[in-house]
Amino acid sequence: MLIKHLSDHYVVNSSTCGEVHNILKKDDHYPLGVAVCIDIQPTEGHFHQSFDETYFVLDGEISLEIYDPHTDKTEVYPLKANELCVISKGLHHKIIKSSAKNRLCVISYPPFHPDDERPSDKI
Repeated sequence: MLIKHLSDHYVVNSSTCGEVHNILKKDDHYPLGVAVCIDIQPTEGHFHQSFDETYFVLDGEISLEIYDPHTDKTEVYPLKANELCVISKGLHHKIIKSSAKNRLCVISYPPFHPDDERPSDKI
């Protein structure tokens, strides 16, 4: 069993996503990572080659722009509280719009690794 309290959060500043509160990370020996972004603003376009991400909106709203290199298509997906989007590895993505107040839970499988945050030249 593992319990993580608020005092256990590891806060980092990501160049693409801003302030990220890591709750469950690679060093915890779990097959996934869990983080919360509070009042996230538009982000830089990027993609990952080794892990999938699930964006679950806890509060507020965000809009994602996603480019799929397999279909060469770009689409925008608005998400409200209690909605989610699974972003498979290789999909280029960025938040293009967000409400002033929001909380976004990001679950990565396998866990997030900062060396696998690649800038996108597509979005």
